[in-house]
Amino acid sequence: MTKHYPQAPRHRLSSYLNWESPIFVGLLLAALGIMLIRQPAAPWPWFDEGLNVSAAAAIARDGVYALPDAQGFRVLDPAIQTGPTVIVPIAVAFQAFGVGFLQARLVIIGFALVALVGYWLLAQRLVGRRASLLAVAFLLAGSPEPMASFIPMSRQVLGEVPSLAYLLLGVLIWLPAVQRQSTKLTPFILAGLAWGIALITKSQVLLTFPAALAAVAAFDRLYYRQARWRDFVLPMAVAIGCVAVWYLAQIAIAGPDLFQRNAALLREGMQLHVLGIEPAHWRNALRSIWRTGFWLWGAPALGWGVWQARQRSFSGLQHAVLLSIALAMLGWFMSLSIGWERYIFFPAVLAPIWLAGLLRSIANGLPASLPQKIGPPVAAFLSTIFIAIHSAYLLYGIFALPDSGYHTMRAFLQTSVPDRSVIASWEWELSLDGNHAFHHPPTEITNLYTVYIQSGRVPPPDLYDPLAAEPDYILVGNFNALTGAYTTTVQEHAELVASFGVYQLFQVHDQSTQSLQ
Repeated sequence: MTKHYPQAPRHRLSSYLNWESPIFVGLLLAALGIMLIRQPAAPWPWFDEGLNVSAAAAIARDGVYALPDAQGFRVLDPAIQTGPTVIVPIAVAFQAFGVGFLQARLVIIGFALVALVGYWLLAQRLVGRRASLLAVAFLLAGSPEPMASFIPMSRQVLGEVPSLAYLLLGVLIWLPAVQRQSTKLTPFILAGLAWGIALITKSQVLLTFPAALAAVAAFDRLYYRQARWRDFVLPMAVAIGCVAVWYLAQIAIAGPDLFQRNAALLREGMQLHVLGIEPAHWRNALRSIWRTGFWLWGAPALGWGVWQARQRSFSGLQHAVLLSIALAMLGWFMSLSIGWERYIFFPAVLAPIWLAGLLRSIANGLPASLPQKIGPPVAAFLSTIFIAIHSAYLLYGIFALPDSGYHTMRAFLQTSVPDRSVIASWEWELSLDGNHAFHHPPTEITNLYTVYIQSGRVPPPDLYDPLAAEPDYILVGNFNALTGAYTTTVQEHAELVASFGVYQLFQVHDQSTQSLQ
């Protein structure tokens, strides 16, 4: 006989609009201001952003979904790890407002505002109205690691924040439909579409979210008994269908042969970055967790969330849904990923919800051994310390970051280097303009350098030959400082013609090229 457990209070849209709403609007506006200030100088435009922006620029300028290169377009190159759900909107913005990092980052900020609203609404469901504001404040403060913090990642052209927005939207559609035992298919289809877009947007979500939802389905069948099989199967089928449509679109765009070559490169990259069992990867993950301070505040928060999920009710199921996402991603990060700081982003931005709930419990006198008058000041003190310390890291990263020389070098290339000159470089962030023919190392070379760098070994000097593309110039920056791919070549075969910040432009000897104007 099926048991029935007490249901959590039903949430309608009007129930979210309360006296706390103006406070949230204030936090939202403050977040918008922080996202916009010093754009696009902080953080510096960099390699991974450059991949996304260059692909969007190629769509806007040439109508080709590819990375531009002097040797021909790299159609649907696996190095473009952010999905079309982000790349295409940026391309549309480029067509409307011109090509540039500011335009691209404004698109990401739009996603960030959607994610922030969804985060607040979901936090209200899990920890209540007042604690939801504290959760938002914690989210905005971030952590000592920028790549695991919401505001710094909202200021960059990457896929994490848009994917978070799609994920939260799907959860917010799915939970009310399950709660009211909806007989309509529409909300489950819409939730599946939102989740499918999240899966396409970020490969990390594609790897972990299906497992997380399957775990929730199993927990519900064995423990909660709040949902029906259809509630899980239909949205997951729609989400997987979205992924299938995207792969079919890639075959149509690239053709079967190129699609297979790209798929082989993608598998190679995934084995290195997201599915590798290596002690070096585990050390990287532990260092990332240490830098974020997640062991100090995230672990207790998740523990409190697990305690709430023990309730055999819809309230417990709500916690279990979000916990499954966070814990699946955390488990993958620690066991299989390469351990980069960005890969702990999702657990790090979801944990503040339960941290706020934990501090609310302390303020309410839990544990019972804590005197009632002690709880509120203890919770207030801990909250203030968390926000103050982490906000200091946030503000320092925005206001104290020096000029990288990016905009000066970009202007120099446009005005002082002859059009159509071939420039060998690993700095993808400077290849978004169409004036010159940039040549970048192919993705398989990038993968090889990753192996050496992450294992602590020095790449051999002959791993890549920058002169094979017969460049007129060689442009180096932060990525060359990391890999040393061009160092020997510029020392032996080129002379420095311009230097701005972290960038240096060299002219190659014995090349048929025009002199600088």
